[in-house]
Amino acid sequence: MAVTVEYSTQYSNELAGVMNSAVETSKVRVKHFSFTQGDDAGDIGSSAELVKLPAGRVTVYPKLSVLTNSAFGAARVLDVGFKAYTSETGASVSASTNYFDNDIDVSAGASAALGTDISDASKTKAFASQSGVVLVAVVAGGTIPASATLNGYIVYSVE
Repeated sequence: MAVTVEYSTQYSNELAGVMNSAVETSKVRVKHFSFTQGDDAGDIGSSAELVKLPAGRVTVYPKLSVLTNSAFGAARVLDVGFKAYTSETGASVSASTNYFDNDIDVSAGASAALGTDISDASKTKAFASQSGVVLVAVVAGGTIPASATLNGYIVYSVE
């Protein structure tokens, strides 16, 4: 055996003067959110619309994104995903309100990265939309109490 030096495809492209795709060299952005439930509690299925991603090609990095919650109370859980949207080609894309995380325990105040359900640490979600995509948190178990809070940020890149 010998000591070797190997190059990634992207670095090989750079050495050869070949431009890498926008997906491989995109700019990372962060959208912050601060949500407070109104004066009335919300039943199961209630939602908090967190951020709207821009139109075009966007990739979300859930494991780099953070959600902080106030204590919702015993047996309360939250899902985080996206609402239905229209793709760049005009096709309707169905909502997946638990795509980024499913059944987050929000009974006590906590702060954690999204994507705890995602076993692959490199898992991302690429969107290609005509008018943007809304990311949403949905009460999946119990209720959301009046004045409950959700804060955090979503890390994404734009091509």
